[in-house]
Amino acid sequence: MAMENLAITKQSLISLVRDLNGIINNITYENCYDMVVKFFGLTSTLEDNLAEIINLPLKGKEIFRIKSAARKQAEDDRSSFIATVRNAGRDPSGRNRTKIGETVTKHNVYFGDTDGIWTFTVAKFEELKDDEYVQSSIRSQIVDFVRCYKDSFKLDWLR
Repeated sequence: MAMENLAITKQSLISLVRDLNGIINNITYENCYDMVVKFFGLTSTLEDNLAEIINLPLKGKEIFRIKSAARKQAEDDRSSFIATVRNAGRDPSGRNRTKIGETVTKHNVYFGDTDGIWTFTVAKFEELKDDEYVQSSIRSQIVDFVRCYKDSFKLDWLR
């Protein structure tokens, strides 16, 4: 999935997050290799556009520099959203090893270092399709990783 620098609007952000939550809710052991690449493609797109996301309007009011409780909560919720995006985003020695502008593929998403299995790309694990032990361990790791973000990408802060 190609990473895009979009002009982030409220509607495009809602669409990206809807797609991301769809992946989180629909990942299975059978589709996990494709879904994790899509997951990181979307989180990378969000990460690339954080500067624009930060400038989207918040709920609540601010009058003469006095913030309503709803505004303070919206700021906290937006901060939590941004932290989640960064946590699920790129890391040169982590799972999503893409650079800004680089397309997320099965060749630059890494899993492993579990159950005695070394860290390799998703593409490499896909090649090892006949090794049931590897498939069981890695597919479980991928599904658990993606599902751990359930209910994390919320837009309650967005006006």
